[in-house]
Amino acid sequence: MTAGGLTQSHMKRDSESYLKKVKVLEPRIEVTEEEMKSFFDDNIETLAQGEQVRASHILVEDEETAVEVKKKPDNG
Repeated sequence: MTAGGLTQSHMKRDSESYLKKVKVLEPRIEVTEEEMKSFFDDNIETLAQGEQVRASHILVEDEETAVEVKKKPDNG
């Protein structure tokens, strides 16, 4: 398994490292609902994302149109 250049052993090592950090740090972190709301309110412009759409296919009326549409991304 080499997804994006990572091997299974790399992923295991990274996961173990992450889980150890969470186990040590999480009990020490105390954030109130009020603090979270204040942070998000103060940083709304930085955190806001516009609407995102991801199309996985394009529907067309017939095969001829499909061939035409496919040529456009292939040709730039």
